[in-house]
Amino acid sequence: EYGFNEPVLEKTGGKIDLAAIAKINGDAFTDFLRQAARLIKKRGKLVGVHLHSDMLHPDDRGRHSYMPYNFDWQWQTWVDEIADYAEFRGGFTLRPWNERKVIDHFSAVTSAAGKPLFYQSSFKELHFEGNNFRLQEESDLVGRHPRLDGLLLYETAFYTRINDRGELEGSPDVVRIAADYLSA
Repeated sequence: EYGFNEPVLEKTGGKIDLAAIAKINGDAFTDFLRQAARLIKKRGKLVGVHLHSDMLHPDDRGRHSYMPYNFDWQWQTWVDEIADYAEFRGGFTLRPWNERKVIDHFSAVTSAAGKPLFYQSSFKELHFEGNNFRLQEESDLVGRHPRLDGLLLYETAFYTRINDRGELEGSPDVVRIAADYLSA
């Protein structure tokens, strides 16, 4: 029922108009982000927004989006007016050609706004033991793309662990990929 609650329906005059409901929900969330950003920035902190692939392209794996369909994702406004930086998420849900299209679209907007865009790695195919081909592909993509500003390693539990001596250690394979990325 999210998004069809009384305050939303009052604004539509009780009509179930999905376009109007999506706009009302999107406007409310954007207003929330503006208010939150003002409070956060007052404390000298930065504000980032996630730009998920589902905002522009359906999941290539045939899965239904978990993002509400009755919501206007006003991500361009968030980038232009609210955020200090953005993170691209959901690349693992797309085929390479669709991922590139979505990244190009998001990065054109973030670049025009003078905001960095970071690529968030997929944790679904990340393993401490090695064989992190997807992370290597992501690292290569970020290194080659002119408007991606960095790679964020996501879900540290997949590539770090506490060893027998009680010390934190990182995956040698992930360390190698990071070193290759940094030296490129």
